[in-house]
Amino acid sequence: QFATPIAIRGLRATRLLLHFLWGAATVALAYPCLTDSRRLWLKQRWSRQLLGILGIELDATLTGIAPGSLIVANHISWLDIFALNAARPVAFISKAEVRQWLLIGWLSAKTDTVFLMRGSRGHARIVNAQIDALLNAEKDVALFPEGTTTDGTHLLHFHAALLQPAVETGRPVQPVALSY
Repeated sequence: QFATPIAIRGLRATRLLLHFLWGAATVALAYPCLTDSRRLWLKQRWSRQLLGILGIELDATLTGIAPGSLIVANHISWLDIFALNAARPVAFISKAEVRQWLLIGWLSAKTDTVFLMRGSRGHARIVNAQIDALLNAEKDVALFPEGTTTDGTHLLHFHAALLQPAVETGRPVQPVALSY
């Protein structure tokens, strides 16, 4: 098996760190002054660039989906978030712990991520109201209903409660299968 040379890995790691810092600066300084459509365009471009830095070629688009759709996908890797955003910028549902992660948590919160406290039925109702508001504002929302990552060869049990806002309001639900 071919291993990536250490110099290339170091260069990619440096570029990745700089890219995250550039994203943070963009979100902090430019996002407050931009329209929603411009923010979504920047999120998509930034995600495509991130995949490029990692040497990942995206072979998908999510065109033809009505605005305000609930995108339901399997979850293989942390890269899934950027692959989906590169194909079509979306808001994500994430476990609440992510909000506490350095830089990633802050970036997530500033880019429409909704944080869910697992195991709390009362909080699930609050999150469903947030999902409903995003969908009704014609923003796409993505979630990984298995609640964890897998190797992509099979599906686990779905946590279906977060599908309820789309069902109740008649918003489209778009299934997406991710593979690498």
